[in-house]
Amino acid sequence: MEQLEYSHIFKDFMERAQLPFNDENVQLWAQIFSNTLYGNLRLPYSDITSAIYRIEDEKLLIIKENLDKISEYVLHEEMEIKDLNKLIDHIELAKVQREYILTNVDELQKQVDKEQDKLNDIKNIKSKIYTEFVGILGIFTAVVLGAFGSLQVIGSVFSNIKDVPTGKLLVFSSVTSLGVISLLFLLMRWISRIVYRDFDKKSWSFSIKDNLIFIMCLNVLGYMFVLGFLLFCKEPKTTIISWLSSGNLGIYILVILTMIMLIILFVCTLIGVLHNNKTNPSEKV
Repeated sequence: MEQLEYSHIFKDFMERAQLPFNDENVQLWAQIFSNTLYGNLRLPYSDITSAIYRIEDEKLLIIKENLDKISEYVLHEEMEIKDLNKLIDHIELAKVQREYILTNVDELQKQVDKEQDKLNDIKNIKSKIYTEFVGILGIFTAVVLGAFGSLQVIGSVFSNIKDVPTGKLLVFSSVTSLGVISLLFLLMRWISRIVYRDFDKKSWSFSIKDNLIFIMCLNVLGYMFVLGFLLFCKEPKTTIISWLSSGNLGIYILVILTMIMLIILFVCTLIGVLHNNKTNPSEKV
């Protein structure tokens, strides 16, 4: 019965001692321990450990300060309290054990976090492998499709080249090439969207500096189409022939059209070089 009362007193002390004691509290608990810690009474170490493990570190410091105040008061008043120092030692031991366990838990948590990071890296590598495989397969498909399509068109055109007028040849070859190149371009953009799906959608907006080859191809094919259309249609063809037969005027017009195309190609190339130097500054000498 006395042992049970001692356990209740200790639990009550651990709850109240989480706040700083004044002199009155110190005197009160010194008297309580003086009346309680006598004979063969012994507080089970499991009760001390259970109480310590449930208290936060900041409050444990306050409890330690309160116990020191009680111990100083007992020495000053020359009170004889049996096993008070032993109780304090048990509380300190439980506190050290708690800190040791928490330290080990923190270390284990750090190891778990490291392993989790490694697992995430493995998942990312796996995802990249899949996306790269899809990208390679898509590029191969696009190249095969474009190559066979272009070869078939070229074969069809050149098989009847003797019977096809120059203007008509330029018009249909440019339109067909434009369709094949556009198809390849769209397919490659779609593959890029799959491979780099984590990028911001705004980065997929069309810009000239990022698609210079496509723009240059459109420029050349457009020039061929216009020239072929002029030669294919009756009235423009007659006009061009009259220009050429009239002397330097027709030559000047063709030279001007050719220069316009070359200027556009030069501008596209210049934009590409400047953009490449801007995005890869480490390659500059």
